[in-house]
Amino acid sequence: KELIIYVDGVEYIKTTDSNGQVYVKMPSDRNSVNFTCFFDGEDYFEQSTLSMTLPVYKKTYTKPLIYTILKGNCFKILLKGADGKILKKEKVKFTINGKTYTRVTRDTGIAYIRLKLSRGKYKVSFSYDNNGVYGPSSNSSTLEIIDPSGQFKKGLNQNTKLSVSKYKYGGGYAKITKAIRKLSKKLTSKYSTKLEKATAIFNYVRDNLGYSYYANSKKGAAKTLKTKRGNCCDHSNLIVALCRASKIPARYAHAKGCRFGSGFTTGHVWAQIYVNGRWYSADGTSYRNSLGHIKNWNTKSYKRLRIYRNIPF
Repeated sequence: KELIIYVDGVEYIKTTDSNGQVYVKMPSDRNSVNFTCFFDGEDYFEQSTLSMTLPVYKKTYTKPLIYTILKGNCFKILLKGADGKILKKEKVKFTINGKTYTRVTRDTGIAYIRLKLSRGKYKVSFSYDNNGVYGPSSNSSTLEIIDPSGQFKKGLNQNTKLSVSKYKYGGGYAKITKAIRKLSKKLTSKYSTKLEKATAIFNYVRDNLGYSYYANSKKGAAKTLKTKRGNCCDHSNLIVALCRASKIPARYAHAKGCRFGSGFTTGHVWAQIYVNGRWYSADGTSYRNSLGHIKNWNTKSYKRLRIYRNIPF
């Protein structure tokens, strides 16, 4: 049906779509507009008129600032106007795991929520209503919570004050090629913290490589990336190379007597990634594992642990 619409005296002639709706772009240089819609009537439909004053809000956006946190740390979002204005002292609602929380943005436009959820991935939704000038906006993000608790042990998760600079550079089976450098940049470019970058690299290797059983390093990082398969040594080679390509220290752990869920006991190699004073276990050979937590073998079972900058086999 044809409608005549006036927005602050400017006339528009619009035809309704299949849902009976029409769309008119509102001016953005004012806080409100006088709106009138006129239908002249047709067949069985009577003539009608609607007049009202409509608020015109400036656009806003809510942006996640972090995608991976340690258990008990804060998830953060930024609230800004599309014109770049920081929106401070405004209420933002967070919804996660079926619960909704209200927080107020600080002078930086950032709102925080501290989370003590178990390790895993969660969908977080966040929304802003309006303040009469800046309008509503909403967004959502996937948040991964890392929790190394219960597996603090030499070779797994351990704090250190020793220099780790020698673990930043490639070499041996973890040689940094052009392809590895390119992938490392792609995986980490959207993130701002070392923990997020380390998690992104670990998750990529865990989720995209198949497992093949053989002894020692057979391919090295570059060929493992190309074939998307490898044993525990070559999974670790790729993790170490990708981390070092992003200047994140990484090294190898090797131990005997690792008892797997199947009952099989053998020697095993996994990576360790260093973030903010702590080494995190990074065993990418099973989908059940996460950064800082191993589930596919008994981490209390191993012996004769050795730590390497570059694995010799």
